[in-house]
Amino acid sequence: MQTCQSILGNTPGHWFAALWLAAACPATAAPPTAAEHEACMAQSGGVTSAMLDCLVETNDRTDAELGSSLDALTRALAGAQVDALLQSQDDWERFRQSTCEFEARFTSEGSFASVAFADCWLAITRQRLVWSKSLAGE
Repeated sequence: MQTCQSILGNTPGHWFAALWLAAACPATAAPPTAAEHEACMAQSGGVTSAMLDCLVETNDRTDAELGSSLDALTRALAGAQVDALLQSQDDWERFRQSTCEFEARFTSEGSFASVAFADCWLAITRQRLVWSKSLAGE
């Protein structure tokens, strides 16, 4: 599971990724619900930095929950299954990174590209969390 710092290390020259990740630390609390996240975004008033604050918190907490879910799933697997899951996760992390970099460049210019990147990151991570929990029977 990638941490914020490992992501930053993988994104040289990608200022939009660095911007929203720079202030982030892995969190241990459960991710905000969709309603809580939407309320935070609404309160941002469309200000990029405030939107990024909402996205950073939600992304960190969702990433942490995904890591916990994958850890539980890994403990339930054996041998080749664990290897396949770990390879799948590595592949998925590369997919998430490249997809969100593309989406940020495709949809936005300037400072809003960082919001597009973080929003993409959240959407893809939430999908992976649902997938992981379904495999783990959560």
